[in-house]
Parts: sequence; structure tokens; C-alpha cells
Amino acid sequence: MEIRYSVTLDEKVVGTVSIPERAAGTLVARLNPLPAFRALREMRRQFRAVARKFAGELTEDELAGEESALADLSQLELHLVNERTGVAVPNASVRLLRNEPPRVRIQFWRPEDALDHPDRAG
Repeated sequence: MEIRYSVTLDEKVVGTVSIPERAAGTLVARLNPLPAFRALREMRRQFRAVARKFAGELTEDELAGEESALADLSQLELHLVNERTGVAVPNASVRLLRNEPPRVRIQFWRPEDALDHPDRAG
């Protein structure tokens, strides 16, 4: 059985994922994006098309800027919220991957993981 979760950014829902009920560890799931995220994805797609067309004319700084922008997207702090109950999942970190269609990597943390992982060190 799968559970549907909202994926949120700054408490605003940007998409949904369906994952197995007893998911643990790390998994990758397809993000079903809402319109605001689709608009962002379309801008990325258009930028990449232009960059490919003019690849010989782009400077190293422009190419580095594109890579930096894509890397920034993967660092967004996304969260899971159970759609049925509205309860946030406090032990899950969510990162956007660079795939098309969009996917997210979800890491479910156990208390003992918190001390060992750089994303969770305080």
C-alpha cells in the first residue's frame, strides 16, 4: 500500500509523491508537480535548450552559472506532509534530483543517523 504525501517548500505545497507505507532508508520517487513547480521546470527546460543551441557562444561563467542554478535547486529544503492527516514527517529530508520527469530523493532518518550525517549535524 502506498501513502500520498505533499512535498512542501516554505510550507507551500509544490507537488506530491506516493511512497510505500513502511518506507525506510533512502528512496527515489517521482514528483507530481503542481503548476508553480511546472512553470519553474519549463523555464529550466527552455534555458537548457537555448544553452545547447548556443553552447559554443556561452562563456565559461555562463555555463558555470547554469550549473550553479541547477545545483541550487537540488539544495532546496523540501518537506513531506501526509496528505490525509496533514501531519509533517519530521524524520524525512527531501532533495530534488536533476531528472526529467522530476524526482526527489527521500531519506528517512533514524535517531542514530542524526549524529553521523553532515546534513543533520548541529
